[in-house]
Amino acid sequence: MLCGYSQWVSDDRWHSLDVQQNTEKNNQLTGFKEQSELNKLGYKITGLNREQRWAILVNKAIPQLGVQNVVNIITSLVKNRKRQENGSTIYKHAIAEWEMILKV
Repeated sequence: MLCGYSQWVSDDRWHSLDVQQNTEKNNQLTGFKEQSELNKLGYKITGLNREQRWAILVNKAIPQLGVQNVVNIITSLVKNRKRQENGSTIYKHAIAEWEMILKV
């Protein structure tokens, strides 16, 4: 879990990442932001490799947002994509990358 930072993350951080897919045609996500705080710091899946994303997390996101907020944001990203209709398929790569970060 964000190697070297786990001591700062509370034990209740591991809320299940399993969610029910929204199958309604109106696929609105409650509280969904167009751009996450991580994205504002340059973090994104497309166009960056794992090393580049990790550098953004360690050098920018964690110092500025705190490890608990980073974990919460990534967890929300996973859950929001999984909730979307076919989200687990459409966002398979991104979800796998985010879940890998959470398990480090």
